[in-house]
Amino acid sequence: MKRLFFTSMLIITSTAFTNAQSDCEVVDCEKQVTELQLWTNATYTGCVNLFDKPNGYGVMNSDTYQNSGCWLNGKKNGSFTIKWDDGMEEYCNYENDNIVGECKTLLDNRYSKNDIVSSKKSFDINLLNNDGHDFIKITIGSSIDVFLYDTGASQSSMTRELFNSIPAEMRGEKLYTTKRDGSGSFSVQQADGTFVVMEYYLVKEITIQEIIIKNVIFGVALDGGSNLIGQDFWNKFSKKKEPKKGAIKVYR
Repeated sequence: MKRLFFTSMLIITSTAFTNAQSDCEVVDCEKQVTELQLWTNATYTGCVNLFDKPNGYGVMNSDTYQNSGCWLNGKKNGSFTIKWDDGMEEYCNYENDNIVGECKTLLDNRYSKNDIVSSKKSFDINLLNNDGHDFIKITIGSSIDVFLYDTGASQSSMTRELFNSIPAEMRGEKLYTTKRDGSGSFSVQQADGTFVVMEYYLVKEITIQEIIIKNVIFGVALDGGSNLIGQDFWNKFSKKKEPKKGAIKVYR
């Protein structure tokens, strides 16, 4: 399963992955098995019922990924995490082996009320217009720069120059690095067909006006790159209204 992400400069391609938790209190773990060969190219370790069907928390291991979560009578039920061999992860909810809703990847910004540090329940993010394009002023540490408000971009990015100016303690955790040949579960491709090596970081916090926003994911190219705020950024808020009179209204 592939998903295409478009930006004004890049085409980003993603394969589906899976999030999970090991909360299986409602399922009795009748017995435990290790590396049971239940599928042609995968083994199972974890709880099974008396007929050796996955039942309770367990992990499916193949040559390319690990799929862990809560099983019921041999079928995936609940939250699952798929960890691919290149470090990418995906998070999905299952019901009777069928995916419910939309899967999220390691690189998706997610809403958390605690990530927005403000006494206000809603506020306006002002747009700065320059040559017909809208920008947002962002502060990271002591560095200040403008980011293009890009309605065509799926994800956010910053230049290598800006990233290098940020104190190491502010850069946060490196989540994933794409490959130059485009292989792997996630890749970034330019309009001319070549692939970009992109590092993804969970930046600890940014400031927009007086609002602090924590745990924001940015892609950083090895060289150059661009400052832009993509659509995934707005998932950090419970709701966002379309720009009006030079401002975007967002809600905690």
